[in-house]
Amino acid sequence: MGSVWSGGKQIFRSTGETDKARALAVAMAWEKAVKGDAPADPGQARRVMSELLAGIMDQRIERVTVGAFLAAWLSGMEGVVAGSTMSFYRGAAGAFVAFVGPDRTIDGIGQEDVVRWRASEAERVSVSTANNRLKAVRALLEAAVREGHLRANPAGAIKGLRKVKATRKRRPFTREEIARLLAVADGDWRLMIQLGLETGQRLGDLVRMDWADVDLERSVWALTAGKTGWRLLIPLGPDVVAALRDRGARSSGEVFPQLVARLGGAGQVGLLSNDFSALLWRAGLRRYSPHDRLAKGGRKAQLVDEGSDRREQQELSFHSLRHTARTWLEEAGQPKAVIDALVGHSGDMGKTYTTVGIDALRSAAAALRAGR
Repeated sequence: MGSVWSGGKQIFRSTGETDKARALAVAMAWEKAVKGDAPADPGQARRVMSELLAGIMDQRIERVTVGAFLAAWLSGMEGVVAGSTMSFYRGAAGAFVAFVGPDRTIDGIGQEDVVRWRASEAERVSVSTANNRLKAVRALLEAAVREGHLRANPAGAIKGLRKVKATRKRRPFTREEIARLLAVADGDWRLMIQLGLETGQRLGDLVRMDWADVDLERSVWALTAGKTGWRLLIPLGPDVVAALRDRGARSSGEVFPQLVARLGGAGQVGLLSNDFSALLWRAGLRRYSPHDRLAKGGRKAQLVDEGSDRREQQELSFHSLRHTARTWLEEAGQPKAVIDALVGHSGDMGKTYTTVGIDALRSAAAALRAGR
């Protein structure tokens, strides 16, 4: 048993030694640490104490670096967790190790290190991603506790960051932005943008367009909207009809089979939204490419600008084409009932569909194309 005086109090702690000489050496090291100059921070205090004890017990203290412990921990996880989880652990815990320094000893890591790293991560990635990475670091340090390198988990009591509620709202594209977008799009995406702009339909409905529902002779598309189940009869402009003819019209089948293959489970359009965001980046309408982020080891693409919370709803997305179509129709002076019927917006939908004829819809669609 050894003791030191600190803050006017005598503190007793077991030295863990049965040899009196060694116990005395440990107690004297404690006394030296307490009476010396106060360390600048708790982490430094731990490092000083560790170095003092290592000088006394160097033959028994294993000085494990953070980098070495990470490598051993990841090696032990191989075959135990899924490959995607391994990649996540490697990226998240690796970022922490790079931040604190791989040559730091694991026993010198404290809560303040984790807090500073969490703040640094929040500057680079979304709040959700930073919180998920904190879980990986917590698991890493918990393993250090189990192996006796740490007395307590420095990340154990650290809570995740609070998510900031989204503040941005989607807006329509400007005409100049549409021109920039079309300049970098080709193939399927160029036609998808034209359709989105001229019909105002949702990404999922456009991707699932079937030849059986397209009448190129009459230049109309009979759509059953996936979200509402409403049956819409949508006029198609001459440029769109020509582009569809060039694709080799058939009696049935998917118009965009390659894009359909990108749909997720239950028809989710997340991957396609990522693809469109990459186009926005190429057009200079986003500050980075989601695909670049994936290539850099990000677990999941977050489709937002750098420097903002990555869960914020973005101003521009494929859905913005829908807002653009409605805005341009309103600017052209089209009646609300006609706009609702053409774009398929909710409201008095049951009433408008029985009163708005195809001629009115064609006139509105022509006005929309003229507005471009």
